[in-house]
Amino acid sequence: MSLGVLALHVAASPGVICDWAAEDITQFKGDPTPTPASTEEILAAHDQSVTASKDILGKIGDAGLERMWTAKAGARL
Repeated sequence: MSLGVLALHVAASPGVICDWAAEDITQFKGDPTPTPASTEEILAAHDQSVTASKDILGKIGDAGLERMWTAKAGARL
């Protein structure tokens, strides 16, 4: 993967991971990380990710972090 793709992946990761915490089951499909067109796109993705993380964690609260979570790979649930 290119450095730009890796940077976008890392920038978006906090929001994506927090989104998983709000789900009972996360289905991994192996979708590729998009290629960013600019540094500004990576920075914007990071800002959106941080905002999403704060929102999601605020909604699920401490008790929500105790819930069990399942990750599945492939096409089946």
